[in-house]
Amino acid sequence: MSAPTKNKTEAHRCRIQKDARDVLDRGTQYTVVVEEVTEDGTPMTHIEQVRMFIRNSKHLYPGDRLRVRVSDVGDSWAKGVVVAHLD
Repeated sequence: MSAPTKNKTEAHRCRIQKDARDVLDRGTQYTVVVEEVTEDGTPMTHIEQVRMFIRNSKHLYPGDRLRVRVSDVGDSWAKGVVVAHLD
């Protein structure tokens, strides 16, 4: 059993192996495939093991190929916008 942590945020940060801001840069474009759609309808994928939420694109489905631009990066997540639909 591991040592107790001060709070949930600290425990979460301990689980993160690398900060998303060290891996992804704002403005960089990637070709991705939508992996799943969240309960609120936001498409989601992973880039370099970082979860990316694709904004303003409610009409995308798992398997759709896209060119996305990173618009925002947090400690364990990123947000992106669609540049082109490749299918």
